[in-house]
Amino acid sequence: MRRPILVLALCLLVAACVPQTARTQSGDGGMDSLVSRDALVGVWQNAKGAHFCLDADGALGLPGQTARSGLSWSLQGDVLTLRTLDTPGGRPLEERLGVTRAGASRLELRAPDGTVLTWRKSRDAVGRLNGTVTYRERMALPPSVVVGAQLYLRGSDVPVASSLAVESGQGVLPFRVYYLVKDMGGAEEALLRATVSYETESLFATPSPVTVRLDQTPEVLLQRTMPGEGEPAPLAVPAQFRGTAGSADGTVTLTLYLEPDGLYLLHTEKSSSEEATVSAGRWRQIDRNHTVQLVHGADEPLSAALRPAGSLLLTTPDAPRGEMELRPTVQALPDHPFRVLGVFRMQDGRASLTECASGLDFAVKTEGADFPALRSAYDRDVKKAGEPLLVVCEGTVRHRAGASPRVGSGDDSHLLEITRFVEARPGKTCAEPYASSPLMQTYWRLITLNGQPARAFPDQAEPHLILRDGGQAAGSDGCNNFFMQWKSSGSSMSFEPGGSTLMMCPQGDEQARAFKETLAGVDAWSITGSVLELSKGGKPVATFEAVAL
Repeated sequence: MRRPILVLALCLLVAACVPQTARTQSGDGGMDSLVSRDALVGVWQNAKGAHFCLDADGALGLPGQTARSGLSWSLQGDVLTLRTLDTPGGRPLEERLGVTRAGASRLELRAPDGTVLTWRKSRDAVGRLNGTVTYRERMALPPSVVVGAQLYLRGSDVPVASSLAVESGQGVLPFRVYYLVKDMGGAEEALLRATVSYETESLFATPSPVTVRLDQTPEVLLQRTMPGEGEPAPLAVPAQFRGTAGSADGTVTLTLYLEPDGLYLLHTEKSSSEEATVSAGRWRQIDRNHTVQLVHGADEPLSAALRPAGSLLLTTPDAPRGEMELRPTVQALPDHPFRVLGVFRMQDGRASLTECASGLDFAVKTEGADFPALRSAYDRDVKKAGEPLLVVCEGTVRHRAGASPRVGSGDDSHLLEITRFVEARPGKTCAEPYASSPLMQTYWRLITLNGQPARAFPDQAEPHLILRDGGQAAGSDGCNNFFMQWKSSGSSMSFEPGGSTLMMCPQGDEQARAFKETLAGVDAWSITGSVLELSKGGKPVATFEAVAL
């Protein structure tokens, strides 16, 4: 009897020592097998080309992705959990994926909604820059802070890699930046920007980029930061930028027009094609004025980094290397017609069109070459004047005589001339604009208030708003912290009176009062790209940007 008991005890002991595993189907479709956690370690790539680096120490890297950062990964049973962070003030996000099939070079995963995802082992080499940040000031940090790091190539203002890490606010703070070796272009050095933040407040940062060797472990000294420090001034508009780049297929010339009402036009000329193209949309200055964001309807926005000399570094697939420097120039609006999708209305002899890609209103020239065809379709497809009709046409844009648009006002300060009517789409509406930031759980920094740029003052919190689940809103008016209730249904929104701290501030009292009074009158909201716009009676009264500190 002793021998069977001894054998049973040994079996239990061996089972306890087996590494953490998940029961999955084998990669060749054969019998079920146990896959250890170690089998998932490595660099994987999904169907869209995004990389996921699962390190043996449980760290998760997202090389090539600068919009979010990996924190950690774990395997429990047959569930792979990925923890990520997109903003220092945000909450870590968890994504749970069921492991359904595993092989040496392929993973099949199942999302919570049942979608099957395929990852393959990537052949792209991934580098890791490990380092530490420190500071000289004698001050205690909060128990938990976020350390941010971004890598840049020399001569570029667009990061090639970035990371966020939640660390204990004690002693020297570590960081690890994952990067694709191919993105470094063979460089042995890079420029590093680093920050330490708590919730929505930036505490320390590198005053200027620091040169680091990729094969070493840098120790980076940070300095205390103040609100608005190092922030460029808003662009003076209207403004035009132009650049040319060559490739094996010829040259590409881009001209970007930025208008005060938020309209942008991007004119593209390729030597390989006789036909130039023009696209239209809405532009915003975001990232504390360091970046110009170009939003074209539901498409993912383009971004252009503002460089110290006043030029823009535009990231675009039309550029031979994915980015192109555009220098300031003086150009009249392009004569080339562009395709327009918008909501047309005709009332009291006045024709107008709300363009879908930008959300802006255009006055329509009734003497346009093909306006009669548009008018005929409108009369045929609507029941009474003033009703909306979605139309597709081609046209050119000119400034309206005597129009003086305010920056970001959305006023119909442009005149659209219809050169060709394409079709009407009765009963259809514009698609929702691309929103890269969610309404809730986002740190929204106030950028304009009643058409005027918002200000941040030294030693005072910057004006901001955070909308939380359950109808709770909190933020700062630039002097005092406040809290209140909020409601939203569809595109409508309202705020109810709340409370605030009662500090006396040396600056910003007038703006603080106006901020709270403006929130009390809000009745609608919309997000375009990473910009939140609050409106009252159809007019924008406050704009905010989603901030990555």
